[in-house]
Amino acid sequence: MIRNYLLVALRQLGRNKLYSLINILGFALGLTVCMVITLYVYDDLSFDRMHESGDRIVRLYTIDHAAGVSSAHVGITNPPMAPKLVETVPEVETGVRVSTWGQVPMRLEDETTINTQNMIAAGPSFFDVFDFEVLRGDAAAALSEPEQMLLTPTLAKRLFGDEDPIGKTVEIGGSRTAVQVTGIVAECPNNSHLQYDAIVSLHETENFQQWLTQWNSLSITAYLLLKPGTDPMQVEEAAKQIWAENGEVDVWEPKVQPLLDIHLHSSHMLYDNNFAKSDIDQVYALLVIGGFVLLIAAFNFMNLSTARSLNRAREVGMRKVVGARRSQMIGQFLGESILTTLIAMTVAVVAVEVLLPSLNDFFRKSLELNLIGSPTTLPILIGIAALVGVLAGFYPAIVLSSFRPSTVLKGEYRRGKGGSRLRQALVIGQFVVSAGLIASTLIVSQQLHFIRTMNPGYDRENVLTFTAGGNQSAELRPVLLEELQKLPEVVSASASWNLPGRTHGRTGVEPEGTSEDETWIVSQNVIDHRFLANLDIGLVEGRNFSTEFGSDTTSSILINEAVARTLGWDDPVGMHIFQGQDSTRQEFTVVGVVQDFQFASVRHEIEPMVFWYSPIGGGTIAVRLAAGQVNEGVEAVERVWNEVVSGEPFEYSFLDDEFNDLYQDDRNFASVVRGFSVLAIVIACLGLLGLSAYAAESRRKEIAVRKVLGSGEGRILGMLAVEFLKLVLIASVIAAPLAYFGMQRWLEEFVYRIDLTVIPFVLAALIAMAITMLTVSWQAWRAARTRPAMVLRAE
Repeated sequence: MIRNYLLVALRQLGRNKLYSLINILGFALGLTVCMVITLYVYDDLSFDRMHESGDRIVRLYTIDHAAGVSSAHVGITNPPMAPKLVETVPEVETGVRVSTWGQVPMRLEDETTINTQNMIAAGPSFFDVFDFEVLRGDAAAALSEPEQMLLTPTLAKRLFGDEDPIGKTVEIGGSRTAVQVTGIVAECPNNSHLQYDAIVSLHETENFQQWLTQWNSLSITAYLLLKPGTDPMQVEEAAKQIWAENGEVDVWEPKVQPLLDIHLHSSHMLYDNNFAKSDIDQVYALLVIGGFVLLIAAFNFMNLSTARSLNRAREVGMRKVVGARRSQMIGQFLGESILTTLIAMTVAVVAVEVLLPSLNDFFRKSLELNLIGSPTTLPILIGIAALVGVLAGFYPAIVLSSFRPSTVLKGEYRRGKGGSRLRQALVIGQFVVSAGLIASTLIVSQQLHFIRTMNPGYDRENVLTFTAGGNQSAELRPVLLEELQKLPEVVSASASWNLPGRTHGRTGVEPEGTSEDETWIVSQNVIDHRFLANLDIGLVEGRNFSTEFGSDTTSSILINEAVARTLGWDDPVGMHIFQGQDSTRQEFTVVGVVQDFQFASVRHEIEPMVFWYSPIGGGTIAVRLAAGQVNEGVEAVERVWNEVVSGEPFEYSFLDDEFNDLYQDDRNFASVVRGFSVLAIVIACLGLLGLSAYAAESRRKEIAVRKVLGSGEGRILGMLAVEFLKLVLIASVIAAPLAYFGMQRWLEEFVYRIDLTVIPFVLAALIAMAITMLTVSWQAWRAARTRPAMVLRAE
């Protein structure tokens, strides 16, 4: 029987090539979209799940309620908090503190210097909390003493080549601290929020004693491993109690976050050591899009199958006359549907395998469709194809198998209005999704264009940046800046702690006129006198720092407009800001007000910021290159670096690239929505192509009579097209509020955003209707061009 079903299904596919191609291609596109989205979402959901006790690990973070702070959630805590919780809370099994050091120079005995990219410092219990594999060395002892370090195989190869790295000594950082390599740790998985290429031991030794024991700072990432069955909220309450007993700043509220939530539930958080951070709302959006695209393909199948019911009515009648039961007919039609989806799944698998390398480059991920290595992947794909086939084919099977032989064979069967209305509803459903996706694509593109073209308050074009924080480069920084500014390819150069787009530190201050009991936290930067002009950041009042004023290094300060606005200072120049307590208390006079600029992403409000002065700035160098001489400028800067700073590698980036990286995830999301919108439209139009072909075929006699009575081709074309245009217009009206609410929620993640207007929704409707007109017009034109005599003679 199964063999018979298969043969009949194959004959049907071959006999109706256009409809079969539409169904297979539609299902293949829908399944391709779903598979890509599933792989993307699976990768996001897999973050940090390599740890056996991952469901018991939490991260400590803080809500900062201080005045001056708008982005209150920060992914760091007080350095003593984690050890105190391990010591006093029985439900905490162990904990570890982690400090992210990032790019750090490492020197060998022969003075060869290599920069790490993701150096971290971690406590001795790091491998008790996390299950990162130690390939060589003792995991329990590798970080047990100060000045110990583990390297990844890649970094060890860069440093020592084929030599055995265990026991070797390396100098790290500007202080040239000597550390010993005690182990080799496996490369960090791409789906870990915590990334490393070197792990240095972190202990309360002389170098770190003051930092690791002070309660008045938020400056470290900490993780706790809870005992089985422990409620994280219980530990959070214990942390709040400990803070109440030990904390010196009453506006900080300690919180805990499950490890498995960090990757997708931290989009609002600053100071968040979170590699490739994503957003759970985007995951939900992608799942909805994938489901809807597949639904459109299923609607196509249902539409075309029921629309062509008259063509198969005699077949059903004859089969029932010779004894076929209804259940057998349902089985046959479901078999045709499942065969279609299985063929489509095969096409989709091939398409995904071909597309994955390009998609991985674009998404910066390592997605793979493991058909051979995983014993479950292939059965799951077959099961999904079969399930989709059953769901898509169930209604047509019920309809087709319900025909009565006596009615059909007498030629008395006619289509009912119910089937026509269902097909109209399905077309509307398809274009609700399509028009909604088009509108969403337009809105996302508008927001990204707004981000790209908005004035951030500084000029990021042609700005080369690199770090001069090593021991030698820090000492030679004044000479380096002087030599750089002599280059004809260089417009200007400056040194600072930080640059816009990067994470800025915060500090506590006491502005004049505020209560001593009121805690003010502001962002801060140390800059030289060239910084503002180099980045084209304006001064709205007062003056800039200057080498002509010796007091600028000790008692002058710049503030941004947000400070003056938040404090209500109408005339801020000359006001005072205090820092420190008792004997360390210092007074600074505001000498200028800096124009607000976007130093974080547009997801965060511009916060109050103060600027301290140092004639040599900080370890971050910004060099503005002359327009049209960027390549020559890079070569010239590197040449000066090698002449002034010998032995340290020259590694650079461009400020505009860093700005773009801030919104890489949003651009990926926009591209995904745009691509899947196109595919949704293509699939819907494939269905319209089939339906319009069928409509033209089924109304051949009516069209011929109309032409005999004098109707022109244009009028007939309009008659056939207008019924589809009405459905698309209705769909666009339904889609508009749905897309509005969805996009409004997405835009709420941005402090600086576009205002939603009716334009994207009107454009979406017009685009959908234009595409519909193009799709159906060919079949309508062919029908309108048919000679009436040929049709009526056949009748």
